[in-house]
Amino acid sequence: MLLLIYLGPIGAGNLWLLGFSLITALTLGEKGAISSLIINTVTQIIFYVLISESILLNEQVFNIEADVWLIRAVNFIVINFVIVITTSILSRKLKETFSHQKKSESRLIESENPPPATFSASHLNLSTICLH
Repeated sequence: MLLLIYLGPIGAGNLWLLGFSLITALTLGEKGAISSLIINTVTQIIFYVLISESILLNEQVFNIEADVWLIRAVNFIVINFVIVITTSILSRKLKETFSHQKKSESRLIESENPPPATFSASHLNLSTICLH
């Protein structure tokens, strides 16, 4: 957020917010992704209010009208949502696929190496009868 304050809308602040959401989605899953989206949305709303109420008066940085910030903020929120939710879903599906593959591999190894029989053929007295 400090980058947004010091550099304004043309700086890297929004890029860092997007990165925050992506890292959160990848490490904490869908709940973390949704939480980060809420945090980013609230951040954009706060900056909109600060600009529209002329609380941020740094002419060099915030020489922007509130309507322009609002349009940029809505675009950022939509792009953030699409990228983060998609990444979160893909990450979850990838984890599920790896888990399924690992289980399948374990079952395959078990089927190739069956457990030893309780009774071995050498201990049994077997006879074969052939009827013609």
